[in-house]
Amino acid sequence: MFNSQAGMLLQRIQIVTASSQGGIYARLDENRALMDLLQAQAPSLLEQYPCVAQWIQQQHTFLLSLFEASNVRHLLPAPQQFPRLMPTNRAANERAHEQLSLEV
Repeated sequence: MFNSQAGMLLQRIQIVTASSQGGIYARLDENRALMDLLQAQAPSLLEQYPCVAQWIQQQHTFLLSLFEASNVRHLLPAPQQFPRLMPTNRAANERAHEQLSLEV
């Protein structure tokens, strides 16, 4: 019974991760776009409040972890490059992207 309930819960999490509000790709891409926008249009905000960039980076890291844990790659269309790199801390993001690519 527990395995059945756990399987159903995982399936629900996968459906939400893959498709709710555009799915995990959309959430990651919007997060990246927000950072791009702030860097281009409000760099003084990021300089004055560096915690904003940290929050966005932490959100990116969380969403990548959720993507990995939910095992939904097979449910999603494959974009050219996913996830697109965050404009902050590109070296760390390149390593994370390489790890995702190796696991395909």
